[in-house]
Amino acid sequence: MKVLAFIKSKGFIILVLLHFLSLAVYSQSTTITFATAKYTNTVDGWVDGSFGSTDVPGFNFKYFSGNKTTGTADGTSLTFDDFGNGTNGVSPYVFTPGVSALIFKETANQPFAFQGLSILDLKSQNKDIVVEAYKNGVSLGSVTLANSSISKPPSKSLVAFASSTFTSSIFGNVDEIRIYALDGSNINHTLNSFIVTPAGINVTGSLTALNTIYGTASSTSSFNISGIILSNDIVITPPNGFEISITSSTGYSNSITLTQTAGTVSSTTIFVRLSSSTNVGNYSGNIVCSSTGVSSKNVATVSSSVIARDLTITANNVNKTYGATLSSATGSTAFTSSGLQNSETIGSVSLAFGTGSAATAAVGTYTGSVTPSAATGGTFTASNYNITYTAGNIIVGQAALTISANNVNKTYGATLSSATGSIAFTSSGLQNSETIGSVSLAYGTGSAATAAVGTYTGSVTPSAATGGTFTASNYNITYTAGNIIVGQA
Repeated sequence: MKVLAFIKSKGFIILVLLHFLSLAVYSQSTTITFATAKYTNTVDGWVDGSFGSTDVPGFNFKYFSGNKTTGTADGTSLTFDDFGNGTNGVSPYVFTPGVSALIFKETANQPFAFQGLSILDLKSQNKDIVVEAYKNGVSLGSVTLANSSISKPPSKSLVAFASSTFTSSIFGNVDEIRIYALDGSNINHTLNSFIVTPAGINVTGSLTALNTIYGTASSTSSFNISGIILSNDIVITPPNGFEISITSSTGYSNSITLTQTAGTVSSTTIFVRLSSSTNVGNYSGNIVCSSTGVSSKNVATVSSSVIARDLTITANNVNKTYGATLSSATGSTAFTSSGLQNSETIGSVSLAFGTGSAATAAVGTYTGSVTPSAATGGTFTASNYNITYTAGNIIVGQAALTISANNVNKTYGATLSSATGSIAFTSSGLQNSETIGSVSLAYGTGSAATAAVGTYTGSVTPSAATGGTFTASNYNITYTAGNIIVGQA
């Protein structure tokens, strides 16, 4: 609870706010006590001060002597008397019954619920007292406090209105209370305190730091919120990076609307967490709880952080044929990845090719010669990840090489014998300006002396290419046979 007290200091009445509940943004039930000892205020019409300006911004209560019908100040001074048991209160004994009233008013147009008052019939005048409620200058109704319910010295009483009364139209949404007697002589009832519940949003609890890794929602923290005497729903909006829900595990979003019923929002737990899609970084700020017509309440988040997720990008192996050249490139999609979150994608990477990329690189596997870097594009954000790049291999395959034996002409009666070191061939497919020194030739049908005149197709078979500058293992060699052509003797 918080007690708002008026005390005397050097001839002035000043405002003191005593805190008894540090957790709440404001306490729903608030007692306003008149605590000035036996002092007659000489200021016409009067006493006011900000009500809880730190915790309930915008409220400004004052009380004064005024006309019970018009609510305007009548210039009558107020007297503070002993309440009969060592405490004090304001004593409207100069009021004119049926005309004057002690008026308690909120001057910043903020509504409140009026729940009760402490009152004492200081001189046992045995008069009934009327408590009338107003909103925007219009009477909402009144309750008469029978003299039998009002204490006499030296005791005091709290006249509290039942919840069914002060949540109704009479006391549930007011901005002014007028207290007066209907008839008789001047009254000397002393009022010690009022109990009110200011309209607005009530928030309790404090949040803790929330830390997580990118792609995973953090654990939750929570606070409670309620509202009374509201004319609109409560809208709750977290700062960037955070999301909220009314359940701990599902239903998170960037905004929640709590629907008011008859001006009330029941106490609701709001769960807060860092979103799985929140970027790497540090986050803080206020969760804003607002409802049109009342002051907003802020719930401070504690500085929280998202750290980077591990991501591995692996270059695909690259196959090339002996004699081909690989050049470094950007915009390549020849890679795989592991660790992406939130269904994100990577557009492309840059690839650099090392040993094995040259045209002269021999057939074989060159491990780790395809180096990826500079992932970009797609839907991912590189700064949300600790990226590890894994190299792929260059695999050099054989080039196709065709070696064709030349046709051989001989005269009938001549004999052809197989030979090595022959240069009677042509080739197609050599790379890097390479050469073949020689081949072996084998002669088939048509090579004998008795072979009749004619053409013997495919009877000159080449093999075992060697020499020159080429390396046979770099090629997939196809040997093509030539013909023996036997002419007349």
